[in-house]
Amino acid sequence: SIPPHVFLPLKDNLLLKSSIRKSTLLNRVLSGKLNMAHVKTGLERFSDSPPEWISGHRLGLLCNPASVNRNFCHARELINRQLPGQLKALYAPQHGFFAEKQDNMIESHDIIDPLLKIPVFSLYGKTRTPTKEMFDLIDILIIDLQDVGTRVYTFSYTVAFCLEAAKGAGS
Repeated sequence: SIPPHVFLPLKDNLLLKSSIRKSTLLNRVLSGKLNMAHVKTGLERFSDSPPEWISGHRLGLLCNPASVNRNFCHARELINRQLPGQLKALYAPQHGFFAEKQDNMIESHDIIDPLLKIPVFSLYGKTRTPTKEMFDLIDILIIDLQDVGTRVYTFSYTVAFCLEAAKGAGS
């Protein structure tokens, strides 16, 4: 018998809590009789097959270090690989683009991304809302932020502020 609250590694690094240890599903998975489908994130779908209408537009990306695909390749790299030269600006929520500001209420500064050599605008620094100048560089803002609800409000407010600013900028 499997002890309660133990996680079992399954095919393709999927985890299943043992509290359903006696279920048919678990037995089928452990015996190899159930194929587990791969879930594709929005980022993976976008990077695998960008929509045609996005071609030629200047892109901005609001993201953080968790913005990765299943192989831990970051969103900015995936987008740049598929749409070379179109990514013109990055936007960072609380804790900084590289999550270097883990203490609460620590603001980040704007930087230049060392990989793509484009601006990374902090949306938890001198401003919480993108300025007109920050959006002048882009035509389309892509948002790829994961949050499990542990941030009380900052990520959801950052997204809301970006959408309001984009509406005002006509982006």
